Amino acid sequence: MSKQRSWSRLIAVSLVMIMSISLLAACGSKDANEAEQERVLKIATSAGYGPDDDYLRQQFTDLYEFTHPNITIEFISTYDESQRYQGMGGKMEDPNAEQPKQPIDILKEKMNGTDKPDVVIMEFEHLAGLIRENLLTNLDTNMQKDKMDVAEFVPAVIDGLKEQSEDGRLYALAPMFTASALIYNKKLFTDAGLAFPTDDMTWDAAFQTAREVSKGEGAERTYGLTFNSYRYSDPFYDMNVYTAPLELQMYDDKGENMSVDTEEWRKAWQTFYDLKKEKIFPEQPNWEQPQPEQQGPFDYHSLLSGKVAMSIINYYDISEILSANKNAANIENYEPIDWDVVSVPTHPQAPGVGGQVWLNGIMGVSATAENPEDAWDFISFMMSEEWAKQKSKSVSQFVTWKKFNQTRDGLEYNLDAFFKNTPAKNNLYNNTLYIEKPDIWQVQNIGQMKFNEVLTDAKTVPDALKEWQTEGDAILKKLMENNGRLDPSDGGMGFPEPRPIDISVEEQEKLMEASGDTMVEAEAVQTDEAVEVVE
Repeated sequence: MSKQRSWSRLIAVSLVMIMSISLLAACGSKDANEAEQERVLKIATSAGYGPDDDYLRQQFTDLYEFTHPNITIEFISTYDESQRYQGMGGKMEDPNAEQPKQPIDILKEKMNGTDKPDVVIMEFEHLAGLIRENLLTNLDTNMQKDKMDVAEFVPAVIDGLKEQSEDGRLYALAPMFTASALIYNKKLFTDAGLAFPTDDMTWDAAFQTAREVSKGEGAERTYGLTFNSYRYSDPFYDMNVYTAPLELQMYDDKGENMSVDTEEWRKAWQTFYDLKKEKIFPEQPNWEQPQPEQQGPFDYHSLLSGKVAMSIINYYDISEILSANKNAANIENYEPIDWDVVSVPTHPQAPGVGGQVWLNGIMGVSATAENPEDAWDFISFMMSEEWAKQKSKSVSQFVTWKKFNQTRDGLEYNLDAFFKNTPAKNNLYNNTLYIEKPDIWQVQNIGQMKFNEVLTDAKTVPDALKEWQTEGDAILKKLMENNGRLDPSDGGMGFPEPRPIDISVEEQEKLMEASGDTMVEAEAVQTDEAVEVVE
């Protein structure tokens, strides 16, 4: 090993030790004798991570173990090992075989069994159920004892967690999150002689603004609005951003009856149909036809292409925008975009509700924990001011401590726009039902096809929704009769299972190719930013 590498390693270790000493001083709450006792802290997740998962250790536990040398972290697996080998060697899965256990069910068994976890790291959709089943400890007493002031935390995070309990108290905390906002291209508004968008706009006002700023024809047209950072996306899935605050659902909570043949759904579909016909949203390319020659390096991107006035983005999307502007001198056919952000528009019926917040590391103390003191100490450490200060350097996530969230690269933009709204519940995706009824996704695909028929004027909005209601009810009935599965003769293999992304895989590949990226990089963005959704 060279001297240079040796010195680099020594410096790195020294920095970690300095930070660790600081964290120990700030977060250590036990007396010296107790701190010297060797103990095991057991952690389990509702997401199916195994006992040796590097992501969880790097993200959450490594620093705690380093600063607490007497504590050994042990991860309890909630992954059904039988899933790993299904279909191997060409062996077909037996349709009559018992379905693999879901991680949340394994977690509950562990919590009520002999190998009990002390800390539970859970997905957001599992939080309310764990509270209802009295499997999580209320954290209020510990927070008061440690003088943990939630006024220092981002309200959207705390409110989202509190809303999952019937008593409005906290049973879990989350140290990091990401969120959405509405970004806009200042030049397009200035050129049109229009005022810039503002916080607290209604959807009707935002749509009218999008109409006024749209102009031009063909390849020269600039569009008013997109619902993600890609220029081209599926309006059926985009519509969820609009319908979620209104709590519109495809079916009831049990997945037994459809609920789309209503006046509220008809208004939503008609609104998006009108906007699409008015060319307020970018027009989908026909990939079967020769495509026009690429006009710029960011044709795939809503904001960077210069072709879209407003887009709903996630916080991590800003990294690409900052990078493009910073390197504009080296990018052919690209001029820096002057931009800012405002809060996601809301409905008068649901004031202040809009956009989404994805929580990372939702943690609670198990009600059956054998080591509840260290479990709370771990969570308190993760929610500490010192930990937040270190993690605030992330370019893809916010920390829950408000004061450490700052704008990037010394720029001035409306960072509060990401925190302003209470997050909307995501009613399009009920992950619990997707687990209990694996083929229920086909109901959603029927809706997508019906809406596409509306967009092509093959059906009217009322007729399409009536058909979705009827055909969806038929699917739900078969799912109730067959343990959540459809026989292939009933169309069980009729449609590809949808992916939780905004555009199709084929479209992504084409857009990534145009931008010089790869599908591997695109998938990495989807998975690396896999944080919990505040519904």
